[in-house]
Amino acid sequence: MESSSSSSPLKIYFIPFLTPSHMVPLFELSRLFVARGHHVTILTTPSNARSLQSSAVSDHSHLLRFQCVQFPSREVGLPDGLENLFQATDFDSVLKFFQAFGILQQRMEDFMESDPPIALYLTPSSPGPPTSPTDCKFPGWFSTDTLFLPSL
Repeated sequence: MESSSSSSPLKIYFIPFLTPSHMVPLFELSRLFVARGHHVTILTTPSNARSLQSSAVSDHSHLLRFQCVQFPSREVGLPDGLENLFQATDFDSVLKFFQAFGILQQRMEDFMESDPPIALYLTPSSPGPPTSPTDCKFPGWFSTDTLFLPSL
């Protein structure tokens, strides 16, 4: 990747699946983009953002923002604050988590349509579009198992 001094900074959204094994590596990857001068937004829930923000101190922190999307815990019968699959303690909670996850996906799509990025980076099972490059409404789409880049 070229440094931002020879090209315009990108506006990239990172959308991790809501479990530490996905959030932490994606957060670390997002910091590499920030270090190169790109504008990074991590779309996540409020409690997950708090856990990541404690590690967000850097010289480039002005390029990193967290966009919190409310996790619909109450709407599906989960306790407030359960916003991470790791917190689900029984099978019923896991089922409700994935039900809420579907609602969260629509909320993230609504946000991205109102403030579109140049590119997305998703982990497998992340909420939010797209499911394939042909469904992508944005110029670029990255994921850990598929790469689609626009001609910038």
